[in-house]
Amino acid sequence: MKELIACLATVVLIALSLSGCSSTNEAPARGEGQSDNPTAAITPEDRDKALQTMSDMRSMATACEAYAIDYGHYPEARSAEALAKLVSPVYVKNLDLNDAWGNEFEAKSSKKGYEIRSLGRDGKRDKHKPLGLTGDLDADIVFSDVRFTQAPFED
Repeated sequence: MKELIACLATVVLIALSLSGCSSTNEAPARGEGQSDNPTAAITPEDRDKALQTMSDMRSMATACEAYAIDYGHYPEARSAEALAKLVSPVYVKNLDLNDAWGNEFEAKSSKKGYEIRSLGRDGKRDKHKPLGLTGDLDADIVFSDVRFTQAPFED
């Protein structure tokens, strides 16, 4: 039964994340939190790293959702490592604690919600609120409560 519930949670997460992380596909204008790295400068290797990072974040989120189905609330954790201890191996076999650039994921989860954050290619935390689609691999990638609230591009 747990496997069926986890599978259903995965399907819901995938459907929600495919719906996009904002109502527009336009990147914000320069000066709104983006670095000087234009989208055209994204190499295939960097795109692959971003996609792998986003996939790992989605796996972490799926584990949170499956946990919530079983317990009626999200796991409580203040780090990716603490989250992994609560959801592995029951809800996810192996949880990567680092993004594809080698930076440790930031994860905060309370009974009511969660946020998973990659510090992006530059490894520096953004000082602004999530912006939707940024077109910028140096910007943080943020997955919060079943969807990307900031990402370099749609996956």
